Amino acid sequence: MKSLLILLFAIALTRSQDEPECKCRSYVHVAEGELDVLDFPSNMASSCSAGFECAGFCGGEWTLLTNDGDLNHIMLDGITVGQHMCTKAASSGYNEISSENVYLNWNLCDGPWYFDGQISRQPLCCTAGTYSTC
Repeated sequence: MKSLLILLFAIALTRSQDEPECKCRSYVHVAEGELDVLDFPSNMASSCSAGFECAGFCGGEWTLLTNDGDLNHIMLDGITVGQHMCTKAASSGYNEISSENVYLNWNLCDGPWYFDGQISRQPLCCTAGTYSTC
């Protein structure tokens, strides 16, 4: 019985890894590389070669969540996009961000990240974890 459970668990784990997943991220450049500054939902893609589908999904999420890259856009919780980004940056140890553009990338099936041309309308500036216009 124990062997059967292990086998079923292994099959389930393998199947879950085979699901083609599309991930989106927005980031800024920091000295150490790239810093994710806003969480996006992931989405299942039709296949691991569905790049246009994934890029379209991420572009749609960017437009919906940020009003097409507007850091002053107020989200449904009453907080600006820029403040959400500064809060996430601060939670990663980056309280100060000085005039950095925010970029959108997408990734399919844990492959490389691709830049799709989306850039924030304003640069991101955070002082002590608080968003301000640059």
